[in-house]
Amino acid sequence: MPTLEWLEFPSRERKPGQVSPSMLEPQDASGYFAKGEELRNLFGDFEAAAECYQRAARFEPSLYDAWTAWVDTELRNGRIDEAEAAAKEAMSHFGQVNDFYSAMGLVFVHKEKPRKAARFLDIGNRQGQGAWYPWLARAEFLLATESAAGRNLEAAKSAVQKALDAAPKHQWKVYLWAGLIFEEYDHPTLAAVTFSESLHLRLENPFGWVKLGDCFKRLEFFDRAEFYYRQAMDVYPGFELAARRLGQVPPAFERLLRFFGVRKNVQTQYTSR
Repeated sequence: MPTLEWLEFPSRERKPGQVSPSMLEPQDASGYFAKGEELRNLFGDFEAAAECYQRAARFEPSLYDAWTAWVDTELRNGRIDEAEAAAKEAMSHFGQVNDFYSAMGLVFVHKEKPRKAARFLDIGNRQGQGAWYPWLARAEFLLATESAAGRNLEAAKSAVQKALDAAPKHQWKVYLWAGLIFEEYDHPTLAAVTFSESLHLRLENPFGWVKLGDCFKRLEFFDRAEFYYRQAMDVYPGFELAARRLGQVPPAFERLLRFFGVRKNVQTQYTSR
């Protein structure tokens, strides 16, 4: 299991550089797909990324990755109807593509229809042996249907590992997408570890630093959250998403009040026994 150790004790030789969004206007399907990847994975602009993926898929319908990314990005943006329409359109063009079955399965996961989701995901996994996206979709299905005892969590982690094994050249992206899933299904500590592994492979990712900060803010480690938001702004100066998140971190005096409030509650419970 990966750890956060490298973040707590970083090498002096490993300092992230700076990035900024490309100003070039895409001219073809591959250009729009690359722009979508940049907007989603580096800057967290899911709405603009979905539009780029859509244009890439319409330019070149055989660009399967664009369809899958379009569906998945709409889901992350909470636009389930748009995701379903995109998945249906993809399958109408190419009905036997394993990623499309998995993408449609995820639509049904988000529509809380687990039986339909399972049918599509099973087909995606059977046909997509060696592909990473069906395994990531499987992991999300397992987390979405997780019981109170959490028996599916280990299976979900195993599915993520299979996705990583299937994408040796894109592991930073798989870690990033997996972190979003763990975060969505209320596993902030595991999400933080997963985001950290993505950053370990690609330090120059402002969105990755923001997501790491989000996890620590949720865990109420506010000093660490503030550090990671500032790191995002160092990588991409003027990053509005990081600046907004930084503004949501409680000020130092409020953190002290929370700390002493917790201590007081613990002491009260102890002395009342």
